[in-house]
Amino acid sequence: MADTKKKTKVLIVDDDITLGAILSTGLELLDIETIYQTSLAGLQSAVKTSQPNIILLDVEVGDSNSIDLIQQLKLYAAGIPIIFMSSHIDAGYQSKAILEGATAFLKKPVDVEEVAAYIKRFGKREQQLSDASSTITIGSYTFDIQNRELYKKAKTQVALLPNKVK
Repeated sequence: MADTKKKTKVLIVDDDITLGAILSTGLELLDIETIYQTSLAGLQSAVKTSQPNIILLDVEVGDSNSIDLIQQLKLYAAGIPIIFMSSHIDAGYQSKAILEGATAFLKKPVDVEEVAAYIKRFGKREQQLSDASSTITIGSYTFDIQNRELYKKAKTQVALLPNKVK
């Protein structure tokens, strides 16, 4: 009988191809489905297409600091936990990532089993919180994160962003 249990799916973004291959292979061996990309280009599309349970994101990808993109990322990856990883041990990076909403910050070199433990712990949480975290209510206003619409007493007020991936 086939196992119908759904695997936890992680989107890994790191421009270090060797590390990406090690992480992908190691996590697959630990029964975690991986999607790997080497740049931040197309990240929104990758999130929409793959619908990961969790995102593992290198801090420095190319010339970009991915911590600076976390608020934008949260708009189209609402409720998806984000784990940052970096070879920089500067507490400023760690603090900024956590304050911006990261689930965790791992120091490179990372241990595949440690990464898997974080993924298994926090990747499941996304499934439980997805319905609850898809809207935010403040007073008589409700913001639907998935559809990017703002409602007042259940009447659509403003569509904030198009819901199309480019």
